[in-house]
Amino acid sequence: MTEQDSAGISNICVSVIFETIKQLAKNKGISIYQLERDNNLSNGSISKWNRVTPSAESLNNVAKSLDTTMDEILNSSEKIQEVK
Repeated sequence: MTEQDSAGISNICVSVIFETIKQLAKNKGISIYQLERDNNLSNGSISKWNRVTPSAESLNNVAKSLDTTMDEILNSSEKIQEVK
């Protein structure tokens, strides 16, 4: 992960990243709790991403669990944010 990648995360509204992950998980039939367990995150960690910027490593791991990439999540989040 480069500094530019990390900077890209902070430029996007974190609540939109959380909403994107929540929707992807719902589409795959995976709960947020299960995503947290599968990625060794503490209970409630992903839900906190609606207020706090996730680490690039955690976001990347969650993306892999959802069979997508961090870039896809960020790009989807950017598109949603533009519509708002």
